[in-house]
Amino acid sequence: MCSGAPRGGPSPMRYPMGPETLISRPSISMSAPDIDETDVEAVAEVLRSGRLALGPRAEEFEQRIAEYAGVPHAVVVSSGTAALHLILKGLACGPGDEVLVPSFTFAASVNAILYVGASPPCSPTSSPSSTPWTPRTRRVG
Repeated sequence: MCSGAPRGGPSPMRYPMGPETLISRPSISMSAPDIDETDVEAVAEVLRSGRLALGPRAEEFEQRIAEYAGVPHAVVVSSGTAALHLILKGLACGPGDEVLVPSFTFAASVNAILYVGASPPCSPTSSPSSTPWTPRTRRVG
């Protein structure tokens, strides 16, 4: 957080208003992480193992996710963007296809659509399902 503010509390941000004048405004965080010592120790364990990627913890996580979802396999990836990209590839979305997205969305949803060569028309409302579909529309994001 900015300026060493206590976890979860507002932090002052300074904006210059002239050569000698600063004002303070609180920032609004998107979310505060919920991290305890168990989480810190789990990360330290992975760091000490020397296997930062594709190690036994990732394999264990994939297995547990697959069991939870009731499917034979699961694959973990490095980010939500990577997950969206793989989903679109798995659905055979590509050039010439449209995937509708809401007008207020995170950049990753649009980027993943662009990665596969599809087009991401934005819905004029917060619900892409209310946008008229065209013959090119493959999915609603």
